Amino acid sequence: MSRRTSTQERYNVIVVGAGFAGQSCVRTLANSDTSVLLIEQSANFHRKVCAEGMTRQDCSFISDRFMTTPFKPVTIHHNSHTAIIGKTHGAIATFDRSGFLRQGMEEIRKLKNVDVMVGACVSDIIDRSTLRLSDGRTISFDYLVGADGARSVVRQFLDLPVKNTAVAVQYTCPVTHPDFELHLRDDFESYFWIFPHRSYTKIGCGAEISVRSPQQARRDLDNFMKMHNFPIETSTLEAATLTFDYRGYAFGNIYLAGDAAGLMSGLTGKGIYAACVSGTVIARNILGDRSQDHLLRKIISKKRILDGLYGFVRNKVLRRAFFTLGMHVVRNRTLARAVMRLVN
Repeated sequence: MSRRTSTQERYNVIVVGAGFAGQSCVRTLANSDTSVLLIEQSANFHRKVCAEGMTRQDCSFISDRFMTTPFKPVTIHHNSHTAIIGKTHGAIATFDRSGFLRQGMEEIRKLKNVDVMVGACVSDIIDRSTLRLSDGRTISFDYLVGADGARSVVRQFLDLPVKNTAVAVQYTCPVTHPDFELHLRDDFESYFWIFPHRSYTKIGCGAEISVRSPQQARRDLDNFMKMHNFPIETSTLEAATLTFDYRGYAFGNIYLAGDAAGLMSGLTGKGIYAACVSGTVIARNILGDRSQDHLLRKIISKKRILDGLYGFVRNKVLRRAFFTLGMHVVRNRTLARAVMRLVN
């Protein structure tokens, strides 16, 4: 592939979005003979509504030095019952998402074959070889990677429907909490989470927009905060839309990665590993390497299983039975290990 021209009006690869998927894609293309442009519209690209939880699987991409809480067990609550996952080795840790992505961007800026544009917005994708920025400038490409989240402009150009959307509502609470907790309720189609960090705690919930409005989700979260004695007045509220509507990732010379592809699990809300793997696999495909495709196929296969199970949670009649059965499953050591393999 040719190097970019001196006018920088054409690149071999343009990556839109500097989150986990976008950065993974760019890093994989580093030091190749491929000219790369990374476009990120927000200077606060490292911020997102996220509990900042990580599983063992994520350790292949996230260094331990960004960890804020070590791996611990997770206590799951349903009605008056509790179950614990990861008693021996822990199931979830938390990390500094913002610090990780900022450090990644600093490293990317040093790459000789990569240009970075922060604060630039893609206003229009003209065709399969040209896009326009909000300042009117047009840039041509051989390949385009949409890693630009749930409201992906690249996905919109591909005219892919987005039916499975959710809202995440979360408070960052300036208190410490000892344990990771998930709370299941028969009247709620998702779960509430409590994720501790060093000096604060993330408390939130997710809800499918077709079932529960963002305003109702916030009211439910406020009630949960009060019930568990977390101070709302001194906490910071965040909210964002998410999509778990996967329709494919490769569309000729245009790709979708991470949340733009809808790779997040509707059941668990887990998406960091899928974002990193999809970005990496797409970059390798562009370079003519299909050796890692099986990793993404495995993620997609597990996602379909988990999204199928989410159908029980969506159903008001079946939800209680599903949660009750799930609590029995995770209390069984053998079955709990099988569950962890499925979600990881």
